[in-house]
Amino acid sequence: MTVSGLLTVALAVVGLLIVVFVGITIATIPAETAIAIAVGAVIIFLIFYHTAFGLYLLIISMLLSPEITIAETPARSLTVRAEDFLLMLILFTWLAKTAFNKGLAFFHPSPLNTPIFVYSVICALSTSLGVLRGDVSPPSGFFFVVKFIEYFLVYFMVLNIVETRQDARNLIVVLLITCAIVSVYGITQIRSVERVTAPFEGKHGEPGTFGGYLTLVLALVVSFFIYTDRPRLKILFGLLALIIVFPLLNTLSRASYMAFFPTFIVLFLVSRRRGFLGWLLGLSLIILPFIAPALQPFIDRASYTFQEGRLDPSSQERVDRAVIIFSRDWLEYPLLGAGVTGRGFIDGQYFRVLAETGGLGLLSFLWILFRIYRMAMRTYKESPHRFDQAVSLGFLSGFVGLLFHAVTVNTFIVVRIMEPFWCIAGIVAMLDHLNRQETAEVEGGLKLEARRSPLTPPVAISRGT
Repeated sequence: MTVSGLLTVALAVVGLLIVVFVGITIATIPAETAIAIAVGAVIIFLIFYHTAFGLYLLIISMLLSPEITIAETPARSLTVRAEDFLLMLILFTWLAKTAFNKGLAFFHPSPLNTPIFVYSVICALSTSLGVLRGDVSPPSGFFFVVKFIEYFLVYFMVLNIVETRQDARNLIVVLLITCAIVSVYGITQIRSVERVTAPFEGKHGEPGTFGGYLTLVLALVVSFFIYTDRPRLKILFGLLALIIVFPLLNTLSRASYMAFFPTFIVLFLVSRRRGFLGWLLGLSLIILPFIAPALQPFIDRASYTFQEGRLDPSSQERVDRAVIIFSRDWLEYPLLGAGVTGRGFIDGQYFRVLAETGGLGLLSFLWILFRIYRMAMRTYKESPHRFDQAVSLGFLSGFVGLLFHAVTVNTFIVVRIMEPFWCIAGIVAMLDHLNRQETAEVEGGLKLEARRSPLTPPVAISRGT
């Protein structure tokens, strides 16, 4: 028998043993576990065959998967969701794929790589020190540091898996369809609950979280509405924007209302189509008197913040907590903070980062935010592609809105905001990388043409649209 024949027989025997082992295992475990294993195996196979498929499932599960509480701590609950497991499947499948294909890179270069690495190290170091001092519960601190890193993994997965603009379009379509579904779900709650929330949020909903997510996606939708010239798509984006606005208002989230205005100020100031936005603003002012009575509950909610010249109890509590952080908590560990979860619950992203990771952590966190802003602005200004401009402008304006949202909410930690946020950030980073690559190719082509024809001017090479 030849060597190839022996190899075939050996593989057949190994395969048979695997089948027997799997059959015996399935027969001895609960049916639910067997089904979960089978589904996981199918997902792994599909992801390995077409990696973007995993990203589609991930985007859908970001807003449409239930939370499972795995532990309770004095500060907060520890929960996991379906996309936590899905992200791990994508990660391990991608690692296997890069191992088989040496041409694939696991980490593409991007403007965020270094600040993300620095911030992650500082979070891990400060939390480890907090555990040694007894300020941080080990399970709680470890869990939340892992969650932070998980958000960054979403960014790296998108950046490394998405290769073309068509891939990016497909992800955006899935993201917008998911938003439409949860927005319709929110609309169905308006008459039955006081404040609408996203689906599968457990016993206690989080309207502020839902409002932050809707603000981010609404900015993206409006940007596409501005930049598309196809009438059918413009109507579609306009209807989607209206569908999003209704549940956004009915979250009664003051942080989301506060994020709404800077979002659209950035859209107006940065967009090259200010005339069109001005027309929309004028139309809104015309119809405002007619819809003012319907807006009164939302106006009352916003004005509730100030009562007879004083802050409402919730806002005053946030202010008092911030004063304590600046005057006492931060000064105790000024460089690295008390560790993640080491100061209990703090409602306000910047104050929490300062208290938990100190001055170094806050500086590295702000470094990430600055790089995000610069990357999105560069992509918008330098890309000649309409799709790139729409995505980057929508992301930029939504990002600025979330910066205001984060004053009173832990915006950059919340799962339902951060996973979509880092997914879009990965798309923008990929578009930025693709645009610079195309620019380098154009410049290289011009130099080559100049060398070939030194006595005649080079012919411009079109970059396409």
